[in-house]
Amino acid sequence: GACPGTEVDASIFALLCEEQGIETRKFMDRVATGQVLVDQCRAAWRGMRPGDLFVLFISGHGGQVKDTDGDEADGMDETLCLYDGWISDDSLRLQWEEAPPGIRILFVTDTCNSGTNFKFKPLSARAKPRAGFTGQLIHFGGCADGKSSYGDSSGGSWTTALIDAWNPGQSYLEWFTAAEKVM
Repeated sequence: GACPGTEVDASIFALLCEEQGIETRKFMDRVATGQVLVDQCRAAWRGMRPGDLFVLFISGHGGQVKDTDGDEADGMDETLCLYDGWISDDSLRLQWEEAPPGIRILFVTDTCNSGTNFKFKPLSARAKPRAGFTGQLIHFGGCADGKSSYGDSSGGSWTTALIDAWNPGQSYLEWFTAAEKVM
């Protein structure tokens, strides 16, 4: 279904990344499929070295499905809704596990149910990273699980807050906190 402002979000976040020297690729509408997401993550991992930064930004619908492996305290897996269906946080964890040692992943989601649509930070019964993972995953979600993100034709509220709060040189925590205040 319609999700106003997602293309604006993708373009403005890509521009922010490009201004920081980060190579970007945008996949929207029919091209934004689960297989494309998996293939592009794998392609990005090739050639990455410890300390490199991988950014995955998603603006769109997010959902929840019944947890089938018992790793969710609330009994629900979070999903990202792509053009051809959804991908769960369990499936995304498999992508993070393929990442080269020592890389940094910034995962930004401006979607509903985005509070825990990742699986690397141990939270209660959530899955822990594999023993050999030496990188870091930082997640900026637009809202809590079970809640809705908001957007209109000018973009999503969370993406807009992140762009408005951006200040070169700040830490991830400072950026997140500043965006939270903008919200």
